[in-house]
Parts: sequence; C-alpha cells; structure tokens
Amino acid sequence: MLHDSWYAVAWSHEIKRAPLARTILGRELLFRRSPTGQLHVTTNVCPHRQARLSAGKQLADGRIQCPYHAWEFDLDGRCVNVPTLPEDARVPPQACLTSYPAVEEQSLVWVWMGRPGGESTHPVPGFDYDSLGAQVRHQRLPSTRWQANYIDLIENALDPSHIQTVHPNTLGPNWAATVGNVSIEAFENGRGFTAVSGEPLRAVADRNLVDFRKLLRLPVVKTAHYRFDFGGVTQVRYEYADGCSDMAYAAITPSDEQHTWVFFGILRSHMRNFIGDALQQTAMFFLQREDLAAIANLSQERPADLRRRVSVGSDRMGNLYLKQLIRLLEAEGRGPDAAGRRPSLPVLDEDAAQ
Repeated sequence: MLHDSWYAVAWSHEIKRAPLARTILGRELLFRRSPTGQLHVTTNVCPHRQARLSAGKQLADGRIQCPYHAWEFDLDGRCVNVPTLPEDARVPPQACLTSYPAVEEQSLVWVWMGRPGGESTHPVPGFDYDSLGAQVRHQRLPSTRWQANYIDLIENALDPSHIQTVHPNTLGPNWAATVGNVSIEAFENGRGFTAVSGEPLRAVADRNLVDFRKLLRLPVVKTAHYRFDFGGVTQVRYEYADGCSDMAYAAITPSDEQHTWVFFGILRSHMRNFIGDALQQTAMFFLQREDLAAIANLSQERPADLRRRVSVGSDRMGNLYLKQLIRLLEAEGRGPDAAGRRPSLPVLDEDAAQ
C-alpha cells in the first residue's frame, strides 16, 4: 500500500466530541475533537499494553483514559498521567501516541499517512465539482467499509466498459459501449491523470429492468471526463446533449489488505428535489451492490505478472494507474509487492498503459 499520500478517512460530520476509531492502511487510528472543534488524529493503541483507547473514558479537555490501566493521553498524544507512578517520577518519554497531520476540506477529513514532513510537498487531493456551478443537487453517501482490496475498487472505478455488463438492469447495457477510445494525459508528477471519452456515449437501452436514467430524467450522455489522483480520488463528469453536467466522485482508502473505505458523492443537475434524492439513493444502493458482487467474484489465482493479463483499449486507465502505483511504491522503497494482495506488480507493457 502506498503511504506517501493524503487519504480520506471520514466525513467531517462523523467526528464529534466522542472519539472515532478507524483502521487506515493497516494502522489503528483515533480521531478526536477539542472542546473548540479542532481535529486531532493519533494512534488508537496504548503504548503500554496495546489496549485500544477508543474503548476508554473521555475526560476533560479531550483527554482519553486507557481502559486497561487508566493511563491518560492528551489530544496531541502525550501521556499526561500514569496512576501507578509516584508523584516525583517522570512519565517515560516513549509513552506517547504517534500523531498524524490532518485537514478538513470539501466535507472530508484527510490524513497524511506518509513520512513525516512529506505532507508539505503534496497537496491534498480534491474534487472539481465547483466547476459545475450552483445549479446542482449534491448528495453524499454514508461512508462504507467494503470487503474488497483497494486496487480492485480503483480499477473498477476506472473501468467504464464494465457498466454494460455489470449494470444492465440499472444503467442499461449500452451506457458505455463506446468508451474504449479514451484520450489520457498523465500528470507530470506521476501521481494521476485525466482522460476524456473519445466518442459520444450511447444512450441507455430501454430493455433494462429499472431505468434510473429515465426516472431521474437524464438526457443522453455526450462525453465523459475522468480524473484520478493518488490518495484514491476518482471522479467522472458526464456532459449531456442539453449542455448540463453531472459528476460522480469517490475517495477510496485502504483499510487493510482486504477491506477498503469508500466515500462517495454525486452532483446532479436534473430533478433537483427530494424525489430525485430518493431515486439517486436507491440507484446508488443497487449500483454498489452490483459492483461488490462483481469484485467478490474475482479469483485470487490471477497471475502475479500483470503482463500476462489480456488488455484492450478500455483498460488503459486501469493499466496506467497500476504503472504509476508501482513507480511510487518503488520510490518509497517498499517494492512492488507492497501494493497489497498481489505478490508482484511488474512494470506494465508501455503500449498497454498509454
């Protein structure tokens, strides 16, 4: 897993005065707010006997008490009280919690998981939805922890060709039938890319069981604009024939090797009312369930050498993502096998990644 990145870890409203615990990149983190609302992020494990502090008692000024031996830690992770120490004894200097840089932007909490000091050279990834203007309906789905590897989820988000097979009963079998010819532009820093569908997308077929496109009164999609930033940020803006645009975005964050946090939002320019909200919520429920079923069906016996996988034009975004991931992991000194479940991620064929 790539560490030198900002990752979304929660919606801002999820972190209140009560501590919130989540596992991010295999690390157990604790999220707390001060009485004035300032965010603090530390490890959730007491350095004494490794009890989870989130099960402890919340004290004054944001301090938390370990549920095992009542050690107390302030918001910055310093141990400020060990009940069994004599009054003239000093708290061991190593009795502290690791703290993590954190910011709140676009209603999400982002945490820097990489090397200390690296956060100043990497901007927090964000979403381009401000470009859609004010005449859109913005819905954010509750955070969910998927039982899936993060690489599989990011590849899924960057794979428009799966829509016609996996989502025939919700979006229709011809929703993205012509998206193979995409033009891709990689960022100079090697930490993401943008892409544009090369041909107009076909309209949804009428034979799907639940035509959410018609229920939401969506016109025919003209083009799709994709963007990916490391930190697991994916977004796609659909431009319609009537000149309006919608956007779907997600922050995809590894929890551990086999689980992933997903923070999903959508901006809708049509049917901007509570009925549209209910229909959109229902549509996303079914879409996510269909995606999770498809990912759960992926075999663990896939070749470690990704050059043995057969790729076509519509796989180019996913291939470029993996190519950039490998290079970033090597730059961290972690090696390609640090990517997660797969034991090896060799450099992909240049043609397949272009």
